[in-house]
Amino acid sequence: MKKASPLIAALILILHSPSLLQAEKPVELKLESVQKIWDQDPHNAFTGLTRFKDQWFCVFRTGKAHVSPDGALQVLSSTDGKRGSPSPALHRTPPTCAMPKSRSLPRDSSC
Repeated sequence: MKKASPLIAALILILHSPSLLQAEKPVELKLESVQKIWDQDPHNAFTGLTRFKDQWFCVFRTGKAHVSPDGALQVLSSTDGKRGSPSPALHRTPPTCAMPKSRSLPRDSSC
């Protein structure tokens, strides 16, 4: 008989214990400000935001339309969260690459 992986065991525990998913006190968030950071393409959407090594990185899809073959991924970086600089857009992405996400991985990650 095969042993269950620790990940599967943890998922079963979480799914069967709804009380583990509830916080004692709801988290209250307050919107501080809204600022446009990019408007150089007709369609910009599907943002991801990550802080890594004292910089903010915002990644999103740009293109002529919501679904269009010219879609590209754009990355903006900023040290202060106010002024940013664009990196070269990644144009060789499939047109269906609609939801770019960003995250930092450990240096020894195989991903």
